[in-house]
Amino acid sequence: MMPTKAASRANIGYYRFSLGKLTALSLHDGTASRDRASGFVRNITEDDISAAFAEIGLPPDKLTLTFTSLALDSPKGLILFDPGWGMRGPPSTGSLIPNLLAAGYEAQDVSTVIISHFHSDHISGLLAADDTPAFPNAQIQVPRREWQYWMGDDPTAPRLGVDQVTGVFGALSERVSQFDWGDELLPGITALQADGHTPDQTAFEIASGGERLIYAADVTNNPLIFARRPDWQPIFDVDGDRARESRHLMLARAARERLLMFFFHAPFPALGHVAAVDGNEYLPALWCQ
Repeated sequence: MMPTKAASRANIGYYRFSLGKLTALSLHDGTASRDRASGFVRNITEDDISAAFAEIGLPPDKLTLTFTSLALDSPKGLILFDPGWGMRGPPSTGSLIPNLLAAGYEAQDVSTVIISHFHSDHISGLLAADDTPAFPNAQIQVPRREWQYWMGDDPTAPRLGVDQVTGVFGALSERVSQFDWGDELLPGITALQADGHTPDQTAFEIASGGERLIYAADVTNNPLIFARRPDWQPIFDVDGDRARESRHLMLARAARERLLMFFFHAPFPALGHVAAVDGNEYLPALWCQ
């Protein structure tokens, strides 16, 4: 379904931009803020964490997160990456589908959902409030080892949140196919190794018409903080050392090749570049119609 003319301008909850021959959308799913637990970053003092938050204008004693998904209007249909919280998140989240509608699309228009990893803020939106598929015509593509880790039957595996994962995918398993790093999932969309945050977190390189974008998922949390400090290890990372390695590799490549980046937890519309200046600097992209 093509967007209507009335939906062609930017809106607080969606942002339309061009990527080569594709039309792309940033779709905001909302924000969340809570008291920041002690030890949010494992290898840094609390004072340093507070200072880093304050440096970018965030309350130093709060953990403030924003959630933004990417969609592509492609010849293969509407492709959606990581559909957010849906109706299962904090009260200030769950706005992805309303913003999709505001942009001129319906949930039925989504033909493929691609998942980077299985944390709840990335997969809960696969289900509607009544536990039916939120995107009734969509096939779901997931990283193979991520599926094995979360959906496996090893009772000793340290899988915090496994009940949420199995609750979502138990209702959708017939729609799921699995991929490996290096696979071309759809024309121009290639899976990239980005593990550490979870065992098989995957980023995606999207190429069209000579332009490229990397959907970086959670290679960093808020890149305004963590692109500058890639050695910091937030507690969300299952394997902190491996996550650090993935961050360094991806940020260095992004800076070297001047790639457009899409970070799930970056300030809306979640687009920007990385520059290697005394470490890495996240440079938000200008909003252009």
